[in-house]
Amino acid sequence: MKYDIIIFYFLGTLCTRGGLFSDTEPVIKELLSSGLKLAILSSSGSEAGEGMKEWGIDHYFDVLSFARSGAPMKPHPEVFLRIARKIEYDPGRVLIVGDSVYMDIEGARSVGIDAILISRCMREGEEGVISSLYELIGMMK
Repeated sequence: MKYDIIIFYFLGTLCTRGGLFSDTEPVIKELLSSGLKLAILSSSGSEAGEGMKEWGIDHYFDVLSFARSGAPMKPHPEVFLRIARKIEYDPGRVLIVGDSVYMDIEGARSVGIDAILISRCMREGEEGVISSLYELIGMMK
């Protein structure tokens, strides 16, 4: 397996403001059972952590990283390097899953971290884009 850890952006990737996407928890459980570590990187502040606790998924993640006042925000390279250092992984062994080309994908790739775009209304046949988290399971085998 090429990756040791998958970092998810929270809002838009795993949930909406109203709740989790139906594929979130089953995929998280499957990825964990395969030995991957999981982390959250969120531009939202503490409200993202509160949502994770409310929906009962916070315990699945090894690292939770939320925006801090005065700290660089994505797509600044330091955001991606900071979480790689925090999880103590080589950026080449990390995959980021996000829902914004500019903020998530280009930012991660600018520091050598692989990234996959999730577009829940994907246009058929678009390379490097998934429309469901279930597609990650096949990619990790």
